[in-house]
Amino acid sequence: NDSSAQRSRRHHSKDQHLYGGLLTKGEIQSLARSFVKSFLIGSAIQTSIRVIAYLIKGNKSSLWDLFQFRYGLFLGSFTTSVKFSQILLRKYLPKNTSQEKISLLSGAISGPSVLMLPKDERFSFTLYAFIRACEFFIRAQAKKGLIPQSITNFRYYDVILMCLSASPILVSYVYSPQLLNKNYYKFLNKIGTFDVNADRAISYLAIGSHPLNPPKDIAETFRKAGIVLPSKMKDLKSEVICQLKHPGVSCSSHLASFFPGLVKRTLMFYIPLHSLLSMISLVQQLIKLYRANQASEAQSKKTDIISQAKNIIQIIKNSGTKFAKNLFFSSLFLTFYCYSALVLLCVVPQIGVHPKKALAFFRVLMVAPGLAILLEERSRRLELGLYCLPYALEALWNFMARKYSIRPLPQADVIMFSVASAFLIFCYNCSPDSIKPILMAVFKHLL
Repeated sequence: NDSSAQRSRRHHSKDQHLYGGLLTKGEIQSLARSFVKSFLIGSAIQTSIRVIAYLIKGNKSSLWDLFQFRYGLFLGSFTTSVKFSQILLRKYLPKNTSQEKISLLSGAISGPSVLMLPKDERFSFTLYAFIRACEFFIRAQAKKGLIPQSITNFRYYDVILMCLSASPILVSYVYSPQLLNKNYYKFLNKIGTFDVNADRAISYLAIGSHPLNPPKDIAETFRKAGIVLPSKMKDLKSEVICQLKHPGVSCSSHLASFFPGLVKRTLMFYIPLHSLLSMISLVQQLIKLYRANQASEAQSKKTDIISQAKNIIQIIKNSGTKFAKNLFFSSLFLTFYCYSALVLLCVVPQIGVHPKKALAFFRVLMVAPGLAILLEERSRRLELGLYCLPYALEALWNFMARKYSIRPLPQADVIMFSVASAFLIFCYNCSPDSIKPILMAVFKHLL
């Protein structure tokens, strides 16, 4: 017994010496398993999204391009750094250090993991994570009574967020597409199918140099639309915007012909999305039913095969009904969101607003398409508003940076994600009921 105890102590001291005394062998193995699991999950999710997009849209890309490992590296490094920092903080901080402080510090330390994401997607992702983390953190503080509960109970945050986001996004889409996130601009262009050259010509009329002397490519756009530019800006007719957007066609004819195609594109966008969500929900319900039947059998309670079949049929029927309902309301929202913006593009010139002044009108009126969110299911409204807000803020930031030559703070995305991670890990450990259930389930699986 003494010799076995001595061997155990020597083996333990060898491990401590081998790993620098910071971590035990078991802790390192746990961190390695966590990294591998998170890496595989992140890579699988993003690769699945790329494969679905490849099958639906027919993107011309090689099969190797469909495999995405950057998201796996991000998720793996994030979860591992959170666990690693928590282990060290518990070992080396005073024993009376609260769980709140450890959670905030470990989350902040894991912030640089965002550098694993592609550079062109990092800022938008960081903004979204920061906004959601602030939402959860505010809810957590409200539950503790540190801030008024009425702040979190306000009913129309979703409408306000969507309206405030709609104006920067839609105005940038028409006048300055380069201000938008590239991937989000591609999405808008697939749904709206606006002519990029026409948008550039409209932008030139609003913010270009005067007297009118456009570059060759923009001058060619005016020529194809049958527009003869006057020598003076004040002589330019207000209808020139409509002539650029739909040359040779009246506004009413253009709006009537555009609507069916828009409905089709919104349906094609939402069918795969809601199909995937419905399949996940269906599998979860079937697993729940199977476990319930197993529990009944364990208690020696026989379950009728016919009743089991009826339950399965009812679950499938409810899932199909929910899919159709969600598809209808989501398509209705996106259709009227885009269509109302298109209507405003025709209405403003028709009431006689000069192209030079039209931009100011659009900045105010493009708030209205955000009201289309009222057509969406209430449970998804806030998610949509929070999804669009980062893209709107990114467009506003790019506009301010260009106009006033503002230099961004070095590694601003890392700093923002460090704050977001601190809030998220704090809420996960200290106020789990403030986090959305689906996100909480992901955290439990990874952390």
